[in-house]
Amino acid sequence: MKILEMLGNCFGSDTLKKTAVYEWHERFKSGRESVEDDERSGRPSTSKTDENINKVREMLINNRKLTIRELAENLNIDYGSIQDIVVNVLGLRNNN
Repeated sequence: MKILEMLGNCFGSDTLKKTAVYEWHERFKSGRESVEDDERSGRPSTSKTDENINKVREMLINNRKLTIRELAENLNIDYGSIQDIVVNVLGLRNNN
């Protein structure tokens, strides 16, 4: 509780929530020295590869009316990844 109180005094309403403070306290108490995130389990993102970006580009060159949903279904890539490729990588916008 004392650490939570000290953080509240320093950072006011921007301080971490109580559960996060307790979690970090336990981590450091058990010997942790780094504040970097731990490795997470699971698959790394493999959707935004050069190959997939080129496939999306080619499909849109051949048919500018394809929707993000259609691209996602045709390439078997999730909607959000296709949207990111189209908007952020290829820099394309819907100009209706």
